[in-house]
Amino acid sequence: VTNGSLLTEDIATALKALDCSICISYEVLEDLQNDQRKHYSEVRANIEMLRRTGVRTMLNSTITPLSVSRMTEMMEEIASVYPFVSQYTMEPVTGHQMFSLPEDMEAFYDRFYVEYLKCREIADLKGINLRFTFDDSLRGITLRHCPGKFTLTPQGTISACHLTSSPMESRYERCVYGKVTESGEIELDKEKFQTLRNINVFSYVRCSDCFAKWSCGGECMARNDSYPDEYMEVVCRFNRRFVKHLLIESIRQTVLEETGLTLEEYVKE
Repeated sequence: VTNGSLLTEDIATALKALDCSICISYEVLEDLQNDQRKHYSEVRANIEMLRRTGVRTMLNSTITPLSVSRMTEMMEEIASVYPFVSQYTMEPVTGHQMFSLPEDMEAFYDRFYVEYLKCREIADLKGINLRFTFDDSLRGITLRHCPGKFTLTPQGTISACHLTSSPMESRYERCVYGKVTESGEIELDKEKFQTLRNINVFSYVRCSDCFAKWSCGGECMARNDSYPDEYMEVVCRFNRRFVKHLLIESIRQTVLEETGLTLEEYVKE
């Protein structure tokens, strides 16, 4: 995972030789990219270089209040300029500080919900593999939202969370469970990793009577650690809304396949 600004032909060649895929955090539209991450021209050129080299490439956009109203524009740009990517992901930003009030964050999530469903229609029409975390929420029982990561930080430490990589962050000591030594050996605190892994859907009281908990898995540990309760409740309401949408769509598809009727027609009968 990279912001894509420092890639070179040599790196791309090595990635291809090692059969590694790459995910670039990228805001797709020039003004959004330059406002939020910088280096639009360099990153766009590097994505094209990865295509020429044959490296499996995925793009990820972090949707913020600045970009949520432009999601369909971003989706159209992906279909037009980057149809070769193996996956395009849109995820709502993590960081309650971007919202003055819980109501502001709720309005953001409401807009994300509407815009993402529009993007899904475009992606299906254009043959783009679009993804959002909860697209997979009906795949089975999920005990933990995130399986736990093996994230190598710039300090040579190993973090369970790719959102936490710097000693300046409050969650750093909580998430780091290993390191790479000067001699290149990997040292892991397996007991600490298992403790982190055991934080799951049973760890949060609010999950106890939630119908979506087996799809959500208790939500992201980073959000749980850092969001005040009133903001976390906004996230949970959004999750329930999206899971409900997927359940209804699954029922629609099953009814159509088994009866040839729409769900509305089937209910009337």
